[in-house]
Amino acid sequence: MKDLILCAVLSLAIVGQASALTFKKGDVLGPDGTMHKGASPEQMERLIANAEESGDVGGITGNNVFVVVGEDVTFIPINDLRNLPKESQISVIGNAVVQDLTGNDNVTFEQVSTVSEMSAKTGISVEEILNDGDIEGLDPDIMKEIEAMSAETGISIDNLMAVSSVMEAMPEGEVNQFIEDLGDLVDSGMAEQVDAFLNDLREIEGAMDAITEFDSYESCVAGGGGATCDAIEDAMNEHDV
Repeated sequence: MKDLILCAVLSLAIVGQASALTFKKGDVLGPDGTMHKGASPEQMERLIANAEESGDVGGITGNNVFVVVGEDVTFIPINDLRNLPKESQISVIGNAVVQDLTGNDNVTFEQVSTVSEMSAKTGISVEEILNDGDIEGLDPDIMKEIEAMSAETGISIDNLMAVSSVMEAMPEGEVNQFIEDLGDLVDSGMAEQVDAFLNDLREIEGAMDAITEFDSYESCVAGGGGATCDAIEDAMNEHDV
C-alpha cells in the first residue's frame, strides 16, 4: 500500500495533461457535459485498465492526484498537497485511499500501515491483531509498545492486544495496578505461564469482561459470574498465576 502512495506522491513532479476541463476543487466536466468528482466514468475505466496493463497505479489527471487499487480509484486535489512536505503528502493521500476503500472517514493510513507491518513481522493475521475490534480505535503508538513488550517478555502479541482491550475498560488506578501485577509476574520468570493463562482466558466466554469487573473469585460469584468465575479460577490454578 505504501508503495502505491509513494508512487502517487512522486507523480506530483510530472506535468500531466488533462483530458477534461477542471472546475471547482476536484470536479471535472466529462465529454458528455456532466460534472464528475475526480474523473468521468470513461476516464476511470482508462485509469484502471492502464494500471492493470502498465503497473502505473498513481499519477495526475486534471487537477487531481489519483491512486488505483484494484477496481477503485481515489482522487486527491493537488491543491490539498501543495507546499506540504513529502511525509505529509503521503499521509493525506494514504488517508484518502484507505477511507475510500473502507468507507470509514475516521480510519487513517497510519493505522492501516501499523497493523499491516505488525502482521508481516509476526505472521499473525490482521483479524487476530484487531481481536474483532475496530481499526478506527487503534492507536499506532500503543501497537508499537505492545510489539516491544512482546519481544521483551515473550507474551504473544494477540494476548497483549486482548489485555490492552481489557485495560481500556478499567479506571486509571486499576490499570496501573493491573500493569504492575503483570510486570511482577513477568519479572518473576512467569511470562510463559502468563501467556498460557491469557490463552485460556481468551477461550472462556465472558472472562475478559469478568476480570475487569471483579477483583476476586468471591466477588465474581457474588456478582453473578457463575461458570465463568469457576473457569477463570481453574485457569489461574492450572498456570499458578
